[in-house]
Amino acid sequence: MMKKRILALLLTVCMLLSLMPLGAFAEEDSEDTQILAEEANEDEGGSGNQDPCAGGHSYVWTSNGNGTHTQVCSVCKTTGNTEDCVKAGDATCTAPAVCKDCDAVMEEATGHSWGQWTHKDGTDTHTRTCSKCSATETKDCHGGTATCDTKALCEDCGASYGEVKHSDTVNYQYAGGDSNQHKILCSACGKVIGTESCTFTEANCQAASSCIKCHHTLGEKNPSKHIGGTKAVHNEGTETHNVVCLGCNTILEKDVPCTSDNSANCKHKSKCTECGGEVGALGDHKEGTPATCTTKAVCSVCGQAYGDPLGHDLKGGVCTRIATGKCVCKTDHKGLWNAENASQNTVQCTECGKTVEKESVTAAFTLRGYRVGEKIASLEASSSSPYVKVSHVSVTPAGEDTFQAGTSYTITVEYTLDPGYKVSSATINGATALLSDNKATASLSPLEVEYSITYNLDGGKLASGSNPTTYTKSSRFTLVNPTKTGYDFAGWTGTGLDKATMTVTVPAGSTGNRSYTATWTVKSYTVTFDVQGHGTAPKAQTVDYGKKAATPKAPTESGYAFGGWYQDPACKQEFKFSTKITGDITLYAKWDEAYTLTFHTNGGNTIKSINAAKGSTVDLAKYKPSRSGYYFVGWYRTKDLKSGDQVSVQSMKEKYADADGVIHVYAKWKKMDTTNPKTGDSSFPELAAGLLALSALSLGAVTLIGKKKRNW
Repeated sequence: MMKKRILALLLTVCMLLSLMPLGAFAEEDSEDTQILAEEANEDEGGSGNQDPCAGGHSYVWTSNGNGTHTQVCSVCKTTGNTEDCVKAGDATCTAPAVCKDCDAVMEEATGHSWGQWTHKDGTDTHTRTCSKCSATETKDCHGGTATCDTKALCEDCGASYGEVKHSDTVNYQYAGGDSNQHKILCSACGKVIGTESCTFTEANCQAASSCIKCHHTLGEKNPSKHIGGTKAVHNEGTETHNVVCLGCNTILEKDVPCTSDNSANCKHKSKCTECGGEVGALGDHKEGTPATCTTKAVCSVCGQAYGDPLGHDLKGGVCTRIATGKCVCKTDHKGLWNAENASQNTVQCTECGKTVEKESVTAAFTLRGYRVGEKIASLEASSSSPYVKVSHVSVTPAGEDTFQAGTSYTITVEYTLDPGYKVSSATINGATALLSDNKATASLSPLEVEYSITYNLDGGKLASGSNPTTYTKSSRFTLVNPTKTGYDFAGWTGTGLDKATMTVTVPAGSTGNRSYTATWTVKSYTVTFDVQGHGTAPKAQTVDYGKKAATPKAPTESGYAFGGWYQDPACKQEFKFSTKITGDITLYAKWDEAYTLTFHTNGGNTIKSINAAKGSTVDLAKYKPSRSGYYFVGWYRTKDLKSGDQVSVQSMKEKYADADGVIHVYAKWKKMDTTNPKTGDSSFPELAAGLLALSALSLGAVTLIGKKKRNW
């Protein structure tokens, strides 16, 4: 046995030696030769300057980094030939192609060319194979979402893996009987996943004891346990109130005396501090304006006068209340003067007896009919002062019937004065008049004929007095153009104009009454829509001033719900399309993160999916499909349309959404009964149930057979 082992060892060594390149031995010989030459040189006492490679260079191929390599002596670094690199073989998936002489990389590794992931039966893994080198890679299945009825689907291989998983949210259902327990139900599929004891609240006047989770009630209400506080209710026609429980309206205290807040006045009684009912009697008036010598006080609440005047307190013929402000004669004695001695400068008040000077006034007289061509007999005058009244007007020279141009006339206005007044100065048509014995006299020429000008601004406006309303033959003026919010002025039309004219000038020498109308062109404004990075913006609208913008089609974007148009980017001030447009405006779209609600009509007409904001609710009654020969039962959250999964209002919450943010509802139908269309129920429910059971048994049998075949 030992001999056989030795022989095998020898054969191995021989094989290894046969595989070694001859160059290796040559290099070793060269090195040995070099060492011997150096030793010989040292022994002979040489200078050491002899060529170390005199016996031959030891070349090694060295890469130049450009696809070539050069011979370099490993001893003296002398270079030899330069040649192109030659591949030792092709690159593989994991290894590069290198030069057979210098080992420089000529081609990088190609990398694997992986095929499709293939699920490995009986495991939660999948495998793929490289099409070039047949290498394999195995990984665990991942991704997808398991449901109550189905396993998760792997993102890579598409196979089912793992286990089914009930929803993290649950519902509770009373177990029945006297168990005081409730079932814990999966909110997604409705299956019972556990039970627990009920936890009951305390009974009160509003409700019996109930479980805080399943809401099963236990026993009756407790009328002695009042909650929610109390309130005082006034007993009409009395000054009492009852104390009532806010929860059950039971009277806890009856006929409690009211407490006054002492707020009574001439209009209102006092209020009860607890129930707010009226208490006591009406109060007195509240002084607003105090009484004076001659007037009653005025109530600040009802505005009526009450009480009696104070009456004058005369001392030495003068009221003592003048200084206090309670005498009406304190500063103004108008209407209280003694009419006698009207020519005197002082008079005495008949009420308070005070002697004061007459009040001086300025009289301004205006002549009517004092124009060229007007009849002299028609001349009239009026006074600007209410205390000065015109009694007569006279004209000199006399003898003419009408006023003539270029003639100066002397006008005398006679007047009377109210007691207590005197005229200090006067004017007639603006000219200073001379005063004598209640007469004012001035010389002046008659005015030119005056013509009227009327305007129709059609909603526009002018600065006060900016355009004349009258003119004479000698006048020359240019009309000032009006303005109107939301409109551009388009010109005047009217007297002497054949079209709308922007600038109208009336030259001197013009006569006759005139009329002008302003014309306008409405301004247009732009309504721009900014979708703030989501969806497609509606086209901008051009809207006339005062008109309303049209409501555009709402933009859409997956994952978001459109929340309306706002006047600010932060979406704080909502825009109403009933608003009249008065200027350029940009409207900003509001967006809320949303889930997509998809309707599976199961043979009915298609209903388009909608986006609804997260946390909102969708009234499913607004989305009702139709199907010939069937009536719609309702929407269900699960494909198998299990009882208890029917929903009328869908909450857009995360627990109902899949990984793509989609919430699904499924339509359930019931075939119409043509023999009894009033009911719409199936005529053979028992048969239908039997067929369903038979179908289930058949599927089970097929499943068993399939399993046996796989075991074969």
